[in-house]
Amino acid sequence: MTGKSTLQKQFQLLYAQQTLEIERPTWRPAVYFNIIKAVRMILSELEYEFSARTSGDPHTSDEVVSEIIRLRTALLPIVAMEDALTSEINGGVSIPGGRNGGFVRSGWQKLRSEKPSYQSQSPESPTDESMSFVKLPETASLAAKAISRSAMDIKALWQHPTVQHFVDNKTIRLDESAAL
Repeated sequence: MTGKSTLQKQFQLLYAQQTLEIERPTWRPAVYFNIIKAVRMILSELEYEFSARTSGDPHTSDEVVSEIIRLRTALLPIVAMEDALTSEINGGVSIPGGRNGGFVRSGWQKLRSEKPSYQSQSPESPTDESMSFVKLPETASLAAKAISRSAMDIKALWQHPTVQHFVDNKTIRLDESAAL
């Protein structure tokens, strides 16, 4: 997002909070994408670290590698969804020049979401009922289910002492990885 988007969000927070609530469900695919990308990046960095491991390093011991391999195997279905979800978010458009990932364009939520099933009675006060359901695109819906089923493994990966060690030592940098 650019500074213009941030400024827009600030104005929305001050003067039109209901628009943020109405817009919130359309951001779900981007959130799922960022979760999947973060998991893939952690697993890729660990694979790199394990390939260069040295004897006696407790963060790359055989036991740790076995634990991470088990988590990697369990998380493979969500990692495999990244490209399909990216394509769905981008509307099938790819950007030449080697860049990959999801890219946000102005109005993408309207383009990517089905006709909203919420129609607020009043623009100032959408009701909980009026915003209760927004149909997700197919891949985003599958991603949501897969992430939900894998939640314990995602949490175990993130909380693993080796992952935390590499995050603390800035070997794994997730703050720079989110494309959306």
